[in-house]
Amino acid sequence: MMMNQFLLAAAVMLVVLLVVFVWPLRAAPATIASRKELFAEKLALLVQARDSGQLAEDDFAQAAAELKQQFVTDPSLVSLRSGGMWPWRLSAIAAVLVLTAGVYLVTGQYRQLQQWDSAVVNLASYGERALLGKGEPLTEAEINEFALGLRTKLLQQDDQGGMGWFLLGRIWFSQGHNSDALDAFEQALKLAPDNSNMLLSYAQALLVNNAPDAAQKAAASLGKVLTKDPTNTDAISMLALMAQERGDYKEAKAAWELLLGQIEPQDPRYSRIEQQLAEVQRLMTPAKRTIEVMLTIDAAVAAANPQATIFVFAKAVEGSGMPLAVHKMPIFSGSQTIALTSQMQMQAGWGLDSVAQAQVQVRLSRSGAIAADANDPEISSEPLTLKDGLQQVTLQFAADKTAN
Repeated sequence: MMMNQFLLAAAVMLVVLLVVFVWPLRAAPATIASRKELFAEKLALLVQARDSGQLAEDDFAQAAAELKQQFVTDPSLVSLRSGGMWPWRLSAIAAVLVLTAGVYLVTGQYRQLQQWDSAVVNLASYGERALLGKGEPLTEAEINEFALGLRTKLLQQDDQGGMGWFLLGRIWFSQGHNSDALDAFEQALKLAPDNSNMLLSYAQALLVNNAPDAAQKAAASLGKVLTKDPTNTDAISMLALMAQERGDYKEAKAAWELLLGQIEPQDPRYSRIEQQLAEVQRLMTPAKRTIEVMLTIDAAVAAANPQATIFVFAKAVEGSGMPLAVHKMPIFSGSQTIALTSQMQMQAGWGLDSVAQAQVQVRLSRSGAIAADANDPEISSEPLTLKDGLQQVTLQFAADKTAN
């Protein structure tokens, strides 16, 4: 939209300039030429009258002089030769300059320059408030300005040890700018590849990223931390969560048990780890009911939505709209089998064991949010009468299902 406004204004300015400068240059020679022809015709008539004896020599000389004087003092020719059009031209040029300034302001470039200038000027004070707790906490707008100023400084001078890029990454991550945060952490790790805090933050940002290789990169980053410090609780807890999410409950259980053995019972984290361990043990219990979903996603759909997240869930045909079971995964191309089980309860007492009929739905979330969006395509199965044991459903996301 902004680019269209700029192009339209540029076209208008070009037309104005053509009218101001080119048209007068085109029109002036034609006007002068027509006046010269008229002068020549009148002079020829005077000569003819003199030669025929109708006009005396003295009278001819006087009439010719008057005719010449009329031509020289013609207002239209004086205007063209003396620059009488220049005031109008200057007014048009001023209008073009005003229009240009207006476009500059409307397109936001001036505001962006002001924001950048403010960010650079206030960088030190923002740093004191954000890092040292001096003064009022930064507002969201000030945090964005702080990040902008810090990034400008990092691009202008070397960042010894990568701490500046690390700080910038933490700021971006706290504001939800995950892509910018990943870029900053990668810059920091180029300067300090073995820094545990940077590796942990990088892994944390990767875990909320939907890229196909994000989990693999996160695991590699956490592996480097544990190579240096095998008892690092942050790295172990992230690995446990990763294993639990991908359904590797045996590995998740081992990680939570290892972590529980390293923390004192009075530690606030102890009870949370116990809860996670209890949840994993529940998930390891054989499911009473399982719906196996054979999901196929066309290559064109995956290519058009590379950052999308797929949510596969079962919902009761009647009753509460809360899902009975949910599985989240990055988008893929081809076919995969997803298991929805009676253990995958989002609320106690509300799962596949609780209802007689359910419907399987698959949502392609372009934002990655579990909340439904009107623009997110969705497909559903026919109502399924639930029974103990294994049941199967086949669904396909075709290109025509995602067009909107």
